[in-house]
Amino acid sequence: PDSVSVEVFDDGDNQPDDPDDYTRTVTASYSVQDKTTLSTMELAIPVGMEFYPLKKLAIRLGARFVYNNTETENTDILLSSTAPRERIVYGDGSVTEALLQNPHTPYNNTSGLVKDKDYTTNYYYGAGWNITENLTLDFMGFHQLTNLWDWIHPLFDWTMSAQTQHCQEIHHQQER
Repeated sequence: PDSVSVEVFDDGDNQPDDPDDYTRTVTASYSVQDKTTLSTMELAIPVGMEFYPLKKLAIRLGARFVYNNTETENTDILLSSTAPRERIVYGDGSVTEALLQNPHTPYNNTSGLVKDKDYTTNYYYGAGWNITENLTLDFMGFHQLTNLWDWIHPLFDWTMSAQTQHCQEIHHQQER
């Protein structure tokens, strides 16, 4: 970015624009590229089990272990810079100009790497009721036990077990 610095000096001697009063202006510019690279690896291992305490009632318990490995690298690269140019205009109208030392020479490119590892385990609960052979009412998403919506939004699961069983019987009869 371009920068401009202006300094006005008056020595307070009640003589406006005398030779010891001045306005100093310094202009400079530089351009920097900021590059961010993000790398993420996630490994999730779900485990679950289902058991039937009653013939038509299924209880489901599960856990999901998640491992996250994140690496973030920030790199700051100087693309260009100009030496600061100083211009001083004195009260009597005289002008001096000078090139100052470039604060960006030599410029050290900077780079920073941040590594983060995170482990979480979420637990899930669910229940299912087999209303008929072809209709199951599943209550799922009980991982947030205080959220009532999780308790009342059933998911209907139409299974084709009767049709599959019927097709198997027909196939079995054709083999005879």
